[in-house]
Amino acid sequence: MMSSGQFAVTDGGNETRIHPAYIEVNGYHVVTEGNINYYLRNAVTPSAVREALGIPDGMNVVYDGGQYSHLSTYIRHHIPARYRTGL
Repeated sequence: MMSSGQFAVTDGGNETRIHPAYIEVNGYHVVTEGNINYYLRNAVTPSAVREALGIPDGMNVVYDGGQYSHLSTYIRHHIPARYRTGL
């Protein structure tokens, strides 16, 4: 399907939509280096981050600046290039 403002591709079960401001795959927005800060501020909760990192409830974690000054640097170091795009 192609219309003004978006382009959609489907195989009958999966669907990818390309909009002027974002890309959506099966109803989920693709997170990019350009929009990750929005999602970190507005969609990701501290408890979800702690759960994903395996940090027990009640334990506080302080970021000391460490080796990775930006999330994209961490991603580049830990995720193989074939699984990431646009960083």
